[in-house]
Amino acid sequence: MSSTCSQIDSLLSHLSKYESNPKPEDDAKKSHLKSLQETKSKSTEEDDSKVPENWDNAAIANETCTLRFSECNTPYFGIWLDLEMILFKKQSEFQDVRIIETKQFGRQLILDMKTQSAEKDEYLYHESLTHPAMLIHPCPKRVFIGGAGELATARETLKYKSVERVVLCDLDKVVVDACIEFLPQMSRAAKADKRLEIIIADAKQTLEQSTETWDVVIMDIADPIEAGPGIACYFQSFYQQIYDKLSDNGVFVTQSGPGGFVGHQECATTIYNTVKSVFPHTYLYTQEVPSYGQDWAFTIGIKLPKDKDIPAMKDWTFVDKEISKRFNGDSTLIKNTFRHYDGQSHSGMFSLPKHIRNSLENETRVMTKDTPVFMF
Repeated sequence: MSSTCSQIDSLLSHLSKYESNPKPEDDAKKSHLKSLQETKSKSTEEDDSKVPENWDNAAIANETCTLRFSECNTPYFGIWLDLEMILFKKQSEFQDVRIIETKQFGRQLILDMKTQSAEKDEYLYHESLTHPAMLIHPCPKRVFIGGAGELATARETLKYKSVERVVLCDLDKVVVDACIEFLPQMSRAAKADKRLEIIIADAKQTLEQSTETWDVVIMDIADPIEAGPGIACYFQSFYQQIYDKLSDNGVFVTQSGPGGFVGHQECATTIYNTVKSVFPHTYLYTQEVPSYGQDWAFTIGIKLPKDKDIPAMKDWTFVDKEISKRFNGDSTLIKNTFRHYDGQSHSGMFSLPKHIRNSLENETRVMTKDTPVFMF
């Protein structure tokens, strides 16, 4: 059987898992299966020489052998992208690591078949994750980053002159090395900065064993998937340890999974509720990240007494004033530093639609070792 057929076999097998309990809405899926079967039949006549040797389950083909990267967000919804090439592929000790290049988003880091970062829109994710926390803290000097092997999160924190030390702790050396080699746009600036220390180790254990106090802790770790390496970094007990490691006005932020209409209740509302059970001030915010195929959520926790105001949460013009203050009013420097983030963008990210606000209000789950919540 041709390579094309084997890839379609894999996709057919994946989709067929959802056939065991037929529902009325499965008609569209059955039609899709039929289409794939017809494509498979036609593909047996295709010349295998059209398919690169390194083509594998990261891609599927249509009748003309166009290569595509396909990622499922739910059993019924996902994203596909025309694929240029697979630059790197390796099964590390912890996960499947790939760097691909797509026509739409350029080079992308893929872990366990989930997009982590894409060259053309990574700044939307990394600026959104990093800058609210860095600006809410009055003068961040010591920053701990869990995960973030692309080094782009470190790149953003190191833009602040007040920062004296950044420790980035990623479990997987394969990821860090591959990103340095194939994603220099994300890694180069941080790698060259002497304030950055990179530790290849378990971020949870490293933070727990640290005797340092941190002003900002950023968890840019893998999604809470059942077979993934980072699920314990979403537990309530770990958030309590982070709280204890923060300075008196310290700030914690974590990526929180899908934040759009389709996926926000998958794990984002639970992560928010778990952080809220530990931190006096907790906020969920979202940002569109096109390469993910959906909006993405982030949760921020602030170690201040409950009766203390958080100016950035009340007046978005405070953010612009604070940016100007931190960067000496240099408009050219500010323009080059922030491609996405400013006061108005900050306001938009924290202005959640009503259906998500309702979901947060009704959420009762708290993530623990005994009650984990997994992404699809």
